[in-house]
Amino acid sequence: MESMEENDVWDLEELPMDIKDISCRWVLRKKRDDVKTAFLNGELNENIYMYQPKGYDDNTGRKCKLKKSLYGLKQAPRQWYQKFLNFVNKLGFKQLNSEYCIFISKIVEKHKMIDSNPSSIPIETKATAAMFEKGNHFNGAYRELAGSLLYLPYVCRPDILFAVNCLSELQEHPTDSAWCALKKILRYLKGTAKMKINYKKCNLYDSDLSLDADWGSNLNDRKSVSGYLIMFLFCNNPVLWCVNKQKCIALSSTEAEIIALSKGVQDLLWIKGIASEIVCVKNLIVQFSPTFLSPRTCRRLIILSRPAEGDVECSYFRLF
Repeated sequence: MESMEENDVWDLEELPMDIKDISCRWVLRKKRDDVKTAFLNGELNENIYMYQPKGYDDNTGRKCKLKKSLYGLKQAPRQWYQKFLNFVNKLGFKQLNSEYCIFISKIVEKHKMIDSNPSSIPIETKATAAMFEKGNHFNGAYRELAGSLLYLPYVCRPDILFAVNCLSELQEHPTDSAWCALKKILRYLKGTAKMKINYKKCNLYDSDLSLDADWGSNLNDRKSVSGYLIMFLFCNNPVLWCVNKQKCIALSSTEAEIIALSKGVQDLLWIKGIASEIVCVKNLIVQFSPTFLSPRTCRRLIILSRPAEGDVECSYFRLF
């Protein structure tokens, strides 16, 4: 009740003739990692009258005219969201059109990139972290900017995932060239601010896996990079994407591709398992890049080079 009084949640008034009041009850529940009284900050737009809480009724017959949202009201989450939205907008944050629950700082403005020319690509083709290691050490907010960009590609901007992952490898020892490349991502985001992922209603939920891999592109550790995208085929809805460095060193381009294929098929089967509990998934489709070897060729070569590991990897896609 102290929180109710501190937040000025209601006024006691007579119930108007044309309005029906609502009941209330105490809900006692232990919560962890919860923002206390968050919903009490949201202002109501409707006239809502409520019974006085049990144990605090003054017996005057008056009702509580709510000024703030309470837990249990249908409007409460929306009003709290609107309150929070207005607050963070005043702080200089910007709401993404493609994901309404995510806010990013105006990093373009913070890093003085407002007047910069937009870039058509987030990073140069065939770029690796080793390309940016040479040069003077950069003493600035490299880690801060890299951290600001890390979340976006995993939720709504897969087009910058490779670039962000590549440059994030240099957070311990950033260089001037790496900093320029990081700002290039900002210039790309500036020029593509209106890009978003459009999701459409599906009648068929056949899943499609598109994948590719390079071979030993990083000159430092010679590890390869895998990339794949899983979509609902007939409506072109992306549901999962990934770009990461492989954990082991592939001894051939075929092995690098088979590792990518194995990991991609694992996630494809996982997506199928989830989707099949909700809708009917009939087909799983794997699409290879033009240079990708056929599954039969991959299976034969990888088993010859590493029999045990190759057989385990290949078992993931024998269904196809």
